[in-house]
Amino acid sequence: MKKFGLALFRRLLKLLIVPLIFVLLFVEFSPVVVAVDTLSPNEITLARQKVSSIFHSLAADDTAFETSLSNQELSAISGLISGFTPRLKARLAVNRFGMIMAGSVKLPLSEHAYLNIVCMVEPGYSGAEFGDCEVGRIPVPSFVSLFIIKQVTRIVFSDEVAETTHQILTTITLSEDHISFRATKPDDFYAQVKESVDSASDIVSATKGLVSNDVLREKVQEYLYKLDKAEFNSNELAERVGFVMTLASVDTISDDGQPALYNQAALWALSVKYGNPGFADFLNIEKSNVKQEILRIKGREDLSLHFLYSATLEQVSLESLGLGIGEFKEFLDSGSGGSGFSFADMAADIAGLEFAKYITGTAENAVRAQTLLSGKANERLFFPAINDLLEGLSYDKLVEVIGEKGSKEYNKAIARVEDRVRKVPLYNKNGLNILPIEYRNPIGNNGKWYVVDTHMHTTYSDGHNSIDELARQASNYGCDAIAITDHGDHSLKSLFSEAYYADVDAARKGYPGLTIMEGMEWNIPPYGGREHVTVLLPESENIRSKFQYFRNRFDHHHRLTKDMVSARPALSWLEAQRTVEGTLPVVFYNHPSRKDEYSYENFDDFISWESPVFLGFSGAPGHQGIRTDRNGAYNTIFKTIDGLDPVAAIPGGTWDQLLATGRRVLAARAGSDFHDFGNDYWPCQFSTTHIYSKSNKTNDILNALHSGNMWAQHGKFIRELDFKISSDGDLTATIGEVLPVSTRQITITISIDLAASDWQGDQPYLDTLQLIEVSSNGYNIRDISTTNQEGLKTILININLSEGYHYFRLQGKSKTKGTRRYQFWTNPIGVVL
Repeated sequence: MKKFGLALFRRLLKLLIVPLIFVLLFVEFSPVVVAVDTLSPNEITLARQKVSSIFHSLAADDTAFETSLSNQELSAISGLISGFTPRLKARLAVNRFGMIMAGSVKLPLSEHAYLNIVCMVEPGYSGAEFGDCEVGRIPVPSFVSLFIIKQVTRIVFSDEVAETTHQILTTITLSEDHISFRATKPDDFYAQVKESVDSASDIVSATKGLVSNDVLREKVQEYLYKLDKAEFNSNELAERVGFVMTLASVDTISDDGQPALYNQAALWALSVKYGNPGFADFLNIEKSNVKQEILRIKGREDLSLHFLYSATLEQVSLESLGLGIGEFKEFLDSGSGGSGFSFADMAADIAGLEFAKYITGTAENAVRAQTLLSGKANERLFFPAINDLLEGLSYDKLVEVIGEKGSKEYNKAIARVEDRVRKVPLYNKNGLNILPIEYRNPIGNNGKWYVVDTHMHTTYSDGHNSIDELARQASNYGCDAIAITDHGDHSLKSLFSEAYYADVDAARKGYPGLTIMEGMEWNIPPYGGREHVTVLLPESENIRSKFQYFRNRFDHHHRLTKDMVSARPALSWLEAQRTVEGTLPVVFYNHPSRKDEYSYENFDDFISWESPVFLGFSGAPGHQGIRTDRNGAYNTIFKTIDGLDPVAAIPGGTWDQLLATGRRVLAARAGSDFHDFGNDYWPCQFSTTHIYSKSNKTNDILNALHSGNMWAQHGKFIRELDFKISSDGDLTATIGEVLPVSTRQITITISIDLAASDWQGDQPYLDTLQLIEVSSNGYNIRDISTTNQEGLKTILININLSEGYHYFRLQGKSKTKGTRRYQFWTNPIGVVL
C-alpha cells in the first residue's frame, strides 16, 4: 500500500512539475509591450502596402529577393498586428544601432499572465547580425534562435524555404532608420509555402472536427445540392437560413440527435454558396461545382458577406481574428478614398460570430435555433437593427465623435453594438415583450373634443406661405389648434429669429380663438436629415430659448457631433423639460415609411427611440393633395395605402407588431405637412386629428396628446365617434387608456355619427368598419356591418379575453366619387387580464 501511495505521489509530482517549471521560466505577470498607439488609416494603408509588396516579391518567379523596411513601416506593421489580434501586442523599431523585435502574448492562465519574447538585431563585424533573444525569463543565444527558426521552418515548410529564411536573417543591413534583407530563393517559393499553408488549414479544420467528420461533409454537400435545386422568392439571406435550418431540423428528428452537427452543416453550406466557395477547402469539399450567389441582409450585399465570413472564421476557431479583420477593414475604409468606418458592418461581423457560436453550441441552443428559424425568412430573428448605426465616418470624424480604437468611448460604442446583437430573439428568449403599464387618462370626463394639426411649414423653412396665412386658413377650416413646425436645418438662418417670433405673436393676436403652438420638425440623429420628427415643448417663460438650444445642439442636418451619435442624448434632454405641473414635451415620427429601406425599419426605430416623450407615429402623412402613386410624397420603396402610411394601414403591420410587444403606441395623427397649395391641403381642410382635451391651450393640448384619446380621419366624413371598453359593470376604458380587468368578459361600445356632408360637400358613407384586436399571440380582425349612410348607431360587442394584455383599435373607410377611399382610425384601448 505504501509503494502504491509513493508511486501515485511521484506521478502527481511529474504532472505538476512540468507546468510549474513552464510558469516559473516563461510566464511573466506584466507585458514588455504595454500599449501600441492607435493607427490612422494612412498607417494601416502603409502597413498593408508594405506587407503586400513583400508578399509579391516572395511570390515572384525571380530567384533574387531583396527588401527594406523603414522605421515608419515597421511601426505601422507592428501596430497593425497589435491592433487587430487581441492577445498579441508587438513592437518593431530600428535605428543605426540595431533593431528590436518584441512581443507580448496574453495567456489564458489568468488576467495578468504573459509570454514575452524580445529579440535584437545588432551591428557586427561584417554587417548586422541576428542577436540574442529572451523568451520569458530564459536568455536564448543567437545561434540557438537561428537553429530553432531554421528547423521549425524546415518541418513546417521545406528545406528550400528554411534556407531562404535563414539567409534573410543572416544578411541584414542596418542604416539610419532602415533595415534591409536579401536572399536567394527557389522560383517556386510561393507554391511551397502555399502547399504548407493548405496543409495547416487542414490541421485547423481537424481541430474543429471538420475534415475528420464524414457525416458533416456529406451533409454540407447534400445541403448545397438542395440549395441549388430550391426556388426562392427573394435574394435575402434570411430565406436561405430558414430553408437550411429546416433541413437541419428534419435530420435532427430523423437521426434522434446531433442538432449542433446538422446546424454546422447548414452554416457551412450557406458560407460556401453565399460567402466564398473557397471555404469548401476547410472541409476538403470540391468547390468547382458550387454556383456562388451574393445575397442580402437589410437589402445590402456587404452585410451578408460580413456576416458569413465572420461566422466561417468562428467555425475554424478564429473568432478573434474574424472580428479583427472586420475592424481592420473598417479603419482602412475610414481613410482617404474609402467608404468610411461603418458600425453597421461591425454589427454584421459580431452577429455572424454570435450566430455561429449559438447554433453549433449546446444541443439545447441548437434545437432552439432550429425551432425559431426553420421555414422563416425573417432576418430580425438573428440580425440586429442597423438603420441608426453610424456609417461613412472618416477617420478624423470617427476620432472626434467616438474616439480612437481602444479608447474608453470607442470600446463603449462596440459594446453597445454587441449588446444589440445579444438582444435579438435568437439569443434573447424573453424577446422584446413587456407588461403594459397601467395608464388612466387624467383628463377624465372634464374635457371636450378639439381638432388640431401639428405639422406644417412656412416661409421660414421650405413652405410657400406666411405664418399669418396658415393661421387664417386653419381658422377658416375649423382648426382649434395648430403647431408651426418648420425644419430645424441649420442653414435656415431666420428660423427662431426675432422676425419669426414677431410673426407668431402677430398671428396669435389676429386669431385669438386659434391656439398657435411653436414647434420644430427635427432632423433626428443619426440620420443626417433623412428622418423627421415633430417636437413640441410645453409652454414656459423660456420656451423660445429652449427651442433654439435644442436645435443648435441636437438637430442632425448635415453635421455630426458627440450628441448626435444616437437620439438618446436629445430624448434625455427633452424628458428633463417636464413642467412643474407635469406637462411633458411631445415627439411624433412624421411620414415614417417615406424613405425606409426595409419594411420593419420603423419597428426598430420605435424601440431605439423609446421614451416617455416619444408617443408614436403619424398614421397618415401630409401631402394628400398628391393623388398619384406619389401620394404623401412617398417616392421610394413604400407607398401609402388609401392615404395612410403602411405602418397604420396594414392590420398586423408595424403598429400592431409594436402593440403586440405590450407597448402603448399612438398613431391616430393626420397632419397636413402643409408646404404649398399645389401638393397639400390647408390645415384641417382634409386631414384632421381629433383630441379630447380640457381646452385648446398649449399645455392642455400636449397633455391630451399624451393621453392618447384621439382619432384621425381624411375627408371629414365623420362628425362624432365614441369608442370604449367596460368591464365589471362600472370600469370603463376610453381611447388611449390601458386598464387592468379582473374578469374575462368585456363589452366594447362603438358609436359613429357621419357628418351631414364630407369635406367636398358630398354625402358621406361608411363602407367598412373593422375592430382590430392585438395581443402577444398576434392580431385578429372583426368586420362590423354598417348602415352605410347612417354610420353606426351604438352597438355592443362582448368579448371573452385570454389571459394577458390586449389592445383594441378601430378603423374604417368611406368610398367616394371615383376610386379614392377616405379612412378614419383610432388610437388603441388596452386591457390587461
